[in-house]
Amino acid sequence: LENEGASGVLNATAHQGVRRKEHAATLGRVLRRPAVFPVPAPVLKVALGGVSSILLTGQRVLPKRAREAGFHFAHPELEGALRDLLEKPEPAASHGG
Repeated sequence: LENEGASGVLNATAHQGVRRKEHAATLGRVLRRPAVFPVPAPVLKVALGGVSSILLTGQRVLPKRAREAGFHFAHPELEGALRDLLEKPEPAASHGG
């Protein structure tokens, strides 16, 4: 949005592609919860309808033009991005008083 040299359609996607299994494992690690049971395809189809096909078949979309325009990812790896989004900051220590 701030780069006047970039125009037209830009994909707002992650820096690199990640398979669903890897995403689930990383999300489980960040949340400190097990991620061992995959959701069966029929359950996804009932719950999400047509959108489930995106999860089940995937899409290979990369931000090629954004990178060419010089976009810098604050968190180029999935785990860092998920930690930034999901982990609660530690409360500031109280010094009494």
